[in-house]
Amino acid sequence: MNFSPRLVRIFQILLEQEEGGRISADDMAERIRISRRTLFRELESARRVLEPYGVQLKTRPGLALAGNRTALAAALMNQPVQVLNREERQDLLLYELLRAEEAQKLVVYAGRFQVSEATISHDLEDLRRRLEPLGLTITRNGVVQGSEEDWRKAMSGLVHEGVEYKTVDYLDPDTAMEQLFRGSAILSLLDQDILKRLLALLSAGRDCLGLRRFEQNSYIGLVIHLVIALERIRAGEPCRDAMHGLPEMEDSRQEARTLISLLEAEFALEFPDTEVDAVALHLRGSKLNSAGNHPDAHQEEILELARCFIEGFPGEQPALLGTDGQFIQGLVSHLEPTVIRLRNGLPIYNPLLKTLREQYPDLFERTRQAAGAMERRLGMRLSDEEIGFLTMHAGACFERAGQQHGRRVKAAVVCASGIGVSALLCARLEKTFGAQMDLEALSAPEAVSRQDVELFLTTFDVQGLPARTLKVSPLLPAADLRQIQTELAGLQAKPARGGVQAENLEDLLVQVEETARAVRMLQTGIVRIPTGTVYDPAVLIHEAACSLQGDTEILEQDLWRREQLGAVRAPEEGFALFHARTGGTARIQAAILLPAGGQYDNGLRGVLVTVLPADHTPPMQQLLAQVNRQMGQDAGFRQVLLSGPAQAAREATDRLLADFLRHGL
Repeated sequence: MNFSPRLVRIFQILLEQEEGGRISADDMAERIRISRRTLFRELESARRVLEPYGVQLKTRPGLALAGNRTALAAALMNQPVQVLNREERQDLLLYELLRAEEAQKLVVYAGRFQVSEATISHDLEDLRRRLEPLGLTITRNGVVQGSEEDWRKAMSGLVHEGVEYKTVDYLDPDTAMEQLFRGSAILSLLDQDILKRLLALLSAGRDCLGLRRFEQNSYIGLVIHLVIALERIRAGEPCRDAMHGLPEMEDSRQEARTLISLLEAEFALEFPDTEVDAVALHLRGSKLNSAGNHPDAHQEEILELARCFIEGFPGEQPALLGTDGQFIQGLVSHLEPTVIRLRNGLPIYNPLLKTLREQYPDLFERTRQAAGAMERRLGMRLSDEEIGFLTMHAGACFERAGQQHGRRVKAAVVCASGIGVSALLCARLEKTFGAQMDLEALSAPEAVSRQDVELFLTTFDVQGLPARTLKVSPLLPAADLRQIQTELAGLQAKPARGGVQAENLEDLLVQVEETARAVRMLQTGIVRIPTGTVYDPAVLIHEAACSLQGDTEILEQDLWRREQLGAVRAPEEGFALFHARTGGTARIQAAILLPAGGQYDNGLRGVLVTVLPADHTPPMQQLLAQVNRQMGQDAGFRQVLLSGPAQAAREATDRLLADFLRHGL
């Protein structure tokens, strides 16, 4: 029986729990990124699907599986792979070929990937060309041939391509499993039991193994290498080819033996000496977090390579790089393991390479030119992945000196009212691009007349804006971030637009008075409204409207109408937003809905409610936008409003109002 991809994910998570262990519905929904309601719709069919395997789904308290879990696990292993495109199918096929102990007929792979035998045949031709530079060949019957070292490089490179770079607490096993190793078709093929046990073992031994010195990227590489090695040793096919020309690395070998002794005890198997050398090279050749960890014997060579690299930059840049102590420390720390990797044929994988090439093409090319002297001295060429890491080191130095991004771009986020989605989007944008843009939230009518704005960002279609306009998702996925960075880079290379005309004294006085009036409207504070724990927008909006000043019926209608256009929720920050422009009040107002017990049944901790009068002044709109933005951006402000005492919430609001007033004046 074939399961839906979502059910497969649910069952996998449930099987990860210990026998008798349970996971809450909220945690499950969050892990597979669906709503609680959608989760229970999926679970309605789960009992029928599980019945043939002798497995029962338990839902109270929490979710769990009972019965023949082994039969279900075996069935999941035989599920057809869900392939999105040709590239991913070929990656998966290559992984299968590298793991295969004997030749398989094309029809086997065709059935597994749900394509024709002719398609698999074409894939094999593409893979032959792909493996040729690595010294590997694929025979007519689909067997990969080549040396053990070349096989290892191919496997490691293939798996690394599936790693998405995220800065997380990678030494925490649950965080590493969820944030780094899930969500990739390739990485899901790694033995999940080995991976889970390995992450727990490394986390427990982080101090005795010295793992805190690893950068995240190198730690991922070590984990992948060890999982693959454990799989192969368990299958009776360890690495048998000795590695020649190794550097003096007895310290690394000793560290490797310590690690391997823990692995042998945990997994009840024996590592051959050739595997010890491979692990030692990973430990020695990894990028370290702290500077100055290179061996003394290589220090002079490393410093000379650093000097060659710095002097390879044009103009005044060598002087800038050569006087930045942070840059020099980071560069020297990086270069020693770089040389080890190059001389031993070990690859390194830079998950940011594509982004660096796209967003900083000039800097990437300058870095490659500067690295030429190092390449000539070493007698070998640096890969694009190595150039990418050097680009990041140099770029960080230039950014500290104000040379990387240049001037700040005048940008605005546009929404219907200027206080809702745009304010939360501003908060997210400022976290990422705060050093590159001056950002404000505008309503669509206001944006049309703003000739000083160079870049408009909006979540809906809007016409007639006087500058470049990008439509983005409120969640700002990676594709949107890359698009925004590309636009910023282009605008920073151009002179700034002329500003708006200077205002006369009378206009300034009116603005000051309107700003003060807006502040006075919120001077009574943000109203705290206790509610039940059920997150039902219609009920909550009714409760909010009854607690606000004005026409309750109109307030409720306008808030509900806006909610139906699209809910505004920030699950990572733990709150939702109800907002509207309304004729039901003449003053700006803000309230916070607080559930009994501190949490709604969907996991949110509260709901911020803001209403803007239909006949409002610009400072009224700007102040409410600032409240919404502060809620999304300032964790301290958000924490006080959601769970702090009333006095602390009042003081935090007063500080926000004072800052807004000073800025307006």
